[in-house]
Amino acid sequence: MKRNFAVGLSALALAISGITVVAPSAGAAPAAVPTARAAAGCSNPLHTYQHYNYTGGWKQFCSSDNNLSNNEFNNGVRVNDRISSVKNLGHSCSWTLYQHSFQRGRATTFKPWSWDGNLGNNNIGDNKTSSLKKRCL
Repeated sequence: MKRNFAVGLSALALAISGITVVAPSAGAAPAAVPTARAAAGCSNPLHTYQHYNYTGGWKQFCSSDNNLSNNEFNNGVRVNDRISSVKNLGHSCSWTLYQHSFQRGRATTFKPWSWDGNLGNNNIGDNKTSSLKKRCL
């Protein structure tokens, strides 16, 4: 009885503090629970991928970036001139990819809720992106 009471108080304390606890099913790995800060921190993101068809390393952008040379994919590879596919997961913002830093050179714009698994077949080209511009409606 004491054990159940203590577990109940712990769960109540966690609920009051806003922490979500997820118990995994037997044999399953625990699920990652995003924090409210992470979920609310990036609206209308652009997901970029190192290889065709959304594979390889990936990086999420939440705002414009004039120079991608200081960014890395989640696997440690530099982003600059290495983007091969993108997903614009926003519902009210477009993203433009530029060939050179500071939004210069060839460009391709992705309207809200659009994606391309092969940048080699459009104006920007494969492995050519050096800056990004986000424009919201």
